[in-house]
Amino acid sequence: MSLEIVSFVFGGLLILIGLLGGGFEVRELKVPQVRLPARLISTLAGVVFVILGIGLKADSGAVQADGPSLPPPPAAMVHFTIRDEVGESQVSEQVKITLDERIVGTITVDPIHRVSEISVSVPQEGPYSYHLSVNAVFLSGEQQVEYSGVGSGTINVKAGKVYNLAGQISGNTWQAWLEEVP
Repeated sequence: MSLEIVSFVFGGLLILIGLLGGGFEVRELKVPQVRLPARLISTLAGVVFVILGIGLKADSGAVQADGPSLPPPPAAMVHFTIRDEVGESQVSEQVKITLDERIVGTITVDPIHRVSEISVSVPQEGPYSYHLSVNAVFLSGEQQVEYSGVGSGTINVKAGKVYNLAGQISGNTWQAWLEEVP
């Protein structure tokens, strides 16, 4: 039994003696009759022990190692930018970006929005794997040709860095990757 519980129970017993004046039994404990001055002292001492028990309980939460603990404060997030722009003879491009198996966004560029970027936040600096799913439209003479493609790799994330989307046509596929801007 902890000290705060013992103090609280003993204080409660003293208050009970002060209020009833004794003359009762609790299991193996027999409390004799007490007169008025002893009853007042018993009541005051009981209140002190109850308050002490409550105070010890409040303090023990911060000291006990096995009690509930607060989660650590969240670490500051690291922010960086992924940027895309319309390439030569390119009409449009839409890229879905996944970072460590978490979709972080989709970037779209077209004749009206020639440059687009998204801000990404991660828990810490360091290497992150990425996966890109791409749909791009290019002009081939007078015709528009659509290419679908993918890309994957690893980037070494640092706060404030910018990574450009890059790509090339390979057969009927658009291969894409991220490049760190120096």
